[in-house]
Amino acid sequence: MDVMVNYFPSAPVVVALLIANSLLSFWGFRDEAFREKLLLNPYDVRIDRRYFTWLTCGFVHANPFHLFANMLTLFFFGPMLEFHLGSLLFALVYLAGLLAGSAGTHLRYLRNSSYPGTLGASGAISAVVLGAIAVEPSLGLSLPGLTLLHPALVLPGWIAGALLLALSLLFMLLPKEEKVMNHDAHFWGAIVGLVICLIAQPEGFQAWSQALTIKAFLLCFWANYSGENLEANFFPLVLVGNG
Repeated sequence: MDVMVNYFPSAPVVVALLIANSLLSFWGFRDEAFREKLLLNPYDVRIDRRYFTWLTCGFVHANPFHLFANMLTLFFFGPMLEFHLGSLLFALVYLAGLLAGSAGTHLRYLRNSSYPGTLGASGAISAVVLGAIAVEPSLGLSLPGLTLLHPALVLPGWIAGALLLALSLLFMLLPKEEKVMNHDAHFWGAIVGLVICLIAQPEGFQAWSQALTIKAFLLCFWANYSGENLEANFFPLVLVGNG
């Protein structure tokens, strides 16, 4: 992580995003009506055509911890990705991930009037994380403190990324009442960030081909174990994951 922070001084878009998210989110903490105007509620969008909330929902957060978690992740992964891609392409990855997450959420809850809405930069942050792993597939990732127990407790980036995709997809397919986080935004944002960055930096494609094959196997195993209809519920999404 120290190496990632070294890129921070040359990451103007990351700095701007950290400031914008923080200012708008804290405004939303103080003014609930302001936050409600910016969050994405697919049912309301269908009626009122408020498609601008696909974008604005990514700049307000539910609470300070939600904001802190997303901005900390952006702080660690964003500067390295902006260094590799350049500021313009990095901004494209961030916004594309945000809009992809919003689109996935919109399609799922389009006719659900009881859905309370979604907010947060999760789709964009997932795009940045998977994008960073795409351009640096050998990147080692570990939970804080694990390397103190043993130096080998570090996952190669492409394995960690595959696990993130698989878990996001599995949780996304859980019954709606069991979900707390918006895994639709996580999954689709991650997919878009991964695809854009692999096109821009194709050197990491071989490692990611292995990772997505592992992901497809895990999904098939889980579907068979749980008795789900694999063809109806999983096969189209596995194709997306391996595309």
